[in-house]
Amino acid sequence: MRSPAIRAATVGFSMAAALAIALIWMALNRGGPNLAVDIVAPIPDENGVIPVEPSNVVYITLLVANSGSTALTGLSVKSECSCHFKSKLPTTLEPGARCELELQLPTPPAGKDIAHFEFFADGRPEPIQRFDVSVQAPVNAPTWMRRIDLASGTGIAGEEYSTEIVLEAIEDATDPPWVRSVSVEPEEFAVAKLQVDERRWTDDDNYLIRAYRVKVNASPAGAGVSEGTISFRAADEAPLAKVRARINVIAPISALPDKVELRSGKTGSFAHVDVVSRLPSSRQVVPDFDSALVNVGPLPDAPDNRLIFEIRPTSQATDETTTLVTFRVGDAEPARVEVRLIP
Repeated sequence: MRSPAIRAATVGFSMAAALAIALIWMALNRGGPNLAVDIVAPIPDENGVIPVEPSNVVYITLLVANSGSTALTGLSVKSECSCHFKSKLPTTLEPGARCELELQLPTPPAGKDIAHFEFFADGRPEPIQRFDVSVQAPVNAPTWMRRIDLASGTGIAGEEYSTEIVLEAIEDATDPPWVRSVSVEPEEFAVAKLQVDERRWTDDDNYLIRAYRVKVNASPAGAGVSEGTISFRAADEAPLAKVRARINVIAPISALPDKVELRSGKTGSFAHVDVVSRLPSSRQVVPDFDSALVNVGPLPDAPDNRLIFEIRPTSQATDETTTLVTFRVGDAEPARVEVRLIP
């Protein structure tokens, strides 16, 4: 049998706990908004998941209702992507009022995907309601889980360019790899050996996620656009996927402006040229010019770490003449500036 002291302590603790629970309930409910959200179409299964077709779009209707006793103002909803919304919520929802929110969600190639939604109102920084929409597509292995049609990047003329292309597929765990080889064209592109990584699919142990990695190398000769095609092939050499590789090739050195006009022999006649080198900073830009006509040197106090060269005429010309100033970095394609000298 408990002593009076123990009974008193127990009663005191119970009362304190009850009071704490009551205070928490009041804090959570005092003037707090009540927002009910549910899916009205299409009807989810018994697990709350909407069956969908793979790699498609599903249109979903949510019913949003104010179940509280005060109006909700400044009502809004956020998700991972604004593209999920086909319609908007009203900014104000009176007590007992309801509205529909139309969604459009991309469906996964296989398995389950969850979109998260947060509802805000009354100027509160935290969401007043969170709601998840789960969709699930059937597995038709093998099939692509993640693939791309275009891999683009920027390269420098005369310099080696490389990029990695990764495609992922869901495959039966007992099957050999779906992709067996990779080919590339034209010849200016080259691919390294195909690398295959695999991991268990979290949704179902009967399947694997295989990542097919290939490194693409190219050495574009001149500025412009260089394109190639990488084909991922099955055991029977049939192409399963083709990826276009596009390289926007820029000059290793550029000079702006590329044309200047100077009065030869005139005191104070000069031009400034911005030179941009996209090569390692250890490779110095060297100007090449006709010293009988012009003098070219770097501007010592160029702002913002810019590389600026000053061009000045060195003699009095009797006739109009044109000369070239060439900016070089090693064996890379140089940048040229045309200088027109006027008497």
